[in-house]
Amino acid sequence: MTSARPYPGGPSGRALLPPRLILPTLVLLFGGCGRAGNGLDGGGPWQAAIDTVGSTVTVRTLEGSVWGGRARLVETASIGAETGEEYELLGQVRGVAATGERIYVLDWQVPIVRVYDHTGGFVRNIGRQGGGPGEYRDPVAIGVDEAGDRLYIRDMSGGLIHMFSLAGEYLETLRVRLGGAYSSFTKMMRIGLRGDLYLFGILYIPESRSPDRVHQRYVMLGTRPNGAVFDTLSVPWYDFPVLQIQGSGLKPRVNVPFSPDKDWNLTPAGAMIGGVSDSYSFEIRHRDGRTLMIERAVAPVPVQPEESRWHFETLSAQMRLTDPGWIWRGPSIPDRKPAYETFIPDRSGRIWVLRKGPGMNHGDSGEWRDTYLFDVFEEQTGRYLGEVGVPPGVRFEPEPFIRDDLFIASCFDESGVPCVKGYRIVRPHRR
Repeated sequence: MTSARPYPGGPSGRALLPPRLILPTLVLLFGGCGRAGNGLDGGGPWQAAIDTVGSTVTVRTLEGSVWGGRARLVETASIGAETGEEYELLGQVRGVAATGERIYVLDWQVPIVRVYDHTGGFVRNIGRQGGGPGEYRDPVAIGVDEAGDRLYIRDMSGGLIHMFSLAGEYLETLRVRLGGAYSSFTKMMRIGLRGDLYLFGILYIPESRSPDRVHQRYVMLGTRPNGAVFDTLSVPWYDFPVLQIQGSGLKPRVNVPFSPDKDWNLTPAGAMIGGVSDSYSFEIRHRDGRTLMIERAVAPVPVQPEESRWHFETLSAQMRLTDPGWIWRGPSIPDRKPAYETFIPDRSGRIWVLRKGPGMNHGDSGEWRDTYLFDVFEEQTGRYLGEVGVPPGVRFEPEPFIRDDLFIASCFDESGVPCVKGYRIVRPHRR
């Protein structure tokens, strides 16, 4: 029987970095405009300590931000309604993308890719369900290559990538042949700044001394239009134990609410982002061999006792649906929230770090919901630009599309109706 384990050459938790040398620390002060404050909310000028050890540069934001305060997302368009024409009714949004003129929405429930203008007006559909040219069966992700005038549709049925022009003309279908050592089983797809197509996969490497055992290495695979792999980027690996509770029988283990976790992402420029959210620290591995370590001094967000109790009781009730006698015997719910949730790279050289704010109790139901905000950093320099408030209802799966001052996201409106909204990013110094 073949067994698999993580590739040993990958990074492992805090052992990733070389030992910290005692070097002079460079403290930068970058003037910003906006409201004053103590700096923890991004108010005031940006101040950072920068250490360099070999090819690794650590940028630790001490206080303030380049923008000098919190930016806002101002709604500019809303797509989706409870009743109306077919193109106004959204079911399960699996992907959003945009160009300077159009918004592209993948609705898996139909399935269809619909195109709208930036006021929310319907323009056209692209493709349709089926197995012929220009048709798809299980579309799970979309991406745009504006320079190459192409829309990519990831179809999990048969491992296909369908390509259309941005005007909706069918071009070709790529059958992903990762072959031999590779397999790809997720919907993750990235379009690089030059139109390069990257898919998530696994590389299996047999051990030289024990051929019946293999190393398992997570990678992002660059693929040509003919399906050939031309680039392999290693995914960061962190040996970090996530707090979990065990279900009964075949029920899988479940993460404890608010437990820190590991996460990673790939930027359009080909840099790998990764980190563990037990502290506000993550890395950006650039293609040229540089590594940026990003740190920020942020006060932890406490988990309120009532909030913790609600999550404990809700998760316990879910576990007892299959095992009425189930008792929580795992780790307790932490008393503070993770330093961050995930990383979302945009197409303007920035990294948006999503983190949770204080929980809010909603009405008579007693349900607790999380609030969110973004911290935004420059991908190349690690400068902290500032916070961006997140309106209620914005979803992060699928990932929002962000470029310049444009923010497109899948949402739920006040009545719980699925929608897609366009926002303009308004920085604090703008009127």
